[in-house]
Amino acid sequence: MVDQKLLTIFIAITSVAVLIQVGILVGVYFLTSKLTKQANRAIDQTERLFGPMNRVIDTLQSVSNHLVEISSSVQHQSRQLHSQVAKAQTNWRETLDRWAGIGA
Repeated sequence: MVDQKLLTIFIAITSVAVLIQVGILVGVYFLTSKLTKQANRAIDQTERLFGPMNRVIDTLQSVSNHLVEISSSVQHQSRQLHSQVAKAQTNWRETLDRWAGIGA
């Protein structure tokens, strides 16, 4: 037969081990729930920060697109002006050459 004292000691040690495991599991549960709450708060704060930042980025992108359009328009007008100035210069030289020919 099995000694009753040894059986009682074995059951007591096993019970203590199970209680320690239960304590560890309860601790892990509370730790993970606390970390989850902190992570959710961090996510909420991040969303509050990035919300206005996303609006700023959208506004800057819109402004950038407008600047591209304006720059393109100014460049086109500048080319037209350059062409007109070149024509006026050619006409002016032709006129001066004619006047120089008349006086000569």
